[in-house]
Amino acid sequence: MPGGKARQAVAVERKEITNGGITIKDKGLRELPPWLTEPHYRTHLRSLALTKNVFEALPAELRKFGACERVSFNGNKIGRLNAGALPPSVTALEVVNNRMTSIDPAALAELPRLAQLDLCANLLDREKLEEDLPAICACRTLGFLDLSANRLSELPSALVLPRVFELRLSLNPLRTLPPMVAQSRELHTLVIRHCGLTELPAALLELPNLATLDAGRNELTSLPEVRAKHLKVIRAPFNRLGALPASLAKSRMLTELEFAHNEIVDLPDGLADLPLEIVHLEHNHIRALPAAWSKLASRGGLLQEFRLEHNRLEEVPDVCIGCVAFSLGH
Repeated sequence: MPGGKARQAVAVERKEITNGGITIKDKGLRELPPWLTEPHYRTHLRSLALTKNVFEALPAELRKFGACERVSFNGNKIGRLNAGALPPSVTALEVVNNRMTSIDPAALAELPRLAQLDLCANLLDREKLEEDLPAICACRTLGFLDLSANRLSELPSALVLPRVFELRLSLNPLRTLPPMVAQSRELHTLVIRHCGLTELPAALLELPNLATLDAGRNELTSLPEVRAKHLKVIRAPFNRLGALPASLAKSRMLTELEFAHNEIVDLPDGLADLPLEIVHLEHNHIRALPAAWSKLASRGGLLQEFRLEHNRLEEVPDVCIGCVAFSLGH
């Protein structure tokens, strides 16, 4: 073909459906193999993963796969989430590590059952995301949203996700979280690692259903008062925290406490009354544990991990004896 090379279809060996799905990885595909569009596959395929290929768009032939519920195009070259390609049966869509800069609003409108959307490691920025807001907010069934590792310097204030229960925003240069995050009343899990955050909204730790908060590797110097009664896991390692709020003890369901690599000097007494299973406090400035923390040593094996190495402890706390190895290094 004069002036350039014609694209040749890549030959891929026919695969049988296994556990409802097919995975075709690292084959240089730009389009679906002809055999995959046969009626047998269109009718019975429930999961399709076309990972590490060279698709530049979602193929329109997918629209005919009426039983397909899970679609993955991780590691391709897709620049825009295009409409007219996915069947309305899709409940989970992964387009991770592509070149996406925008979303066609019609593409999400065509997915009335979409519950999981993973767009991690793309090129989405605030301006483009704001244009796509109506489509995202209109997803009434969307419960899981991953926008990690994009180019979001801030989140649009109009982004309200009242039904999302798991939100992942790590590795974006956010600096601050907008109030909308604290308006997500159904939010169960929030992961905001490595975002350059200097503070968290006070209302965030008041959310009634918040169970897991991971804010590691930021620039936090303090935490707001904790009123999230269902909080089970809180992680904020590699920050600049000098203390933990005493109100954390009101989270009566808390089982995991991870604040390694901070600047913590003292610990609240009340934390010893919680059903803690994992405690990571290594690499802080702690000189002694409150006497009340000795209760943790008599919990009948409930405590699984207790790390205190590289603090400034002057003696071995009772709670650590027989639990884990640690050092008393200054």
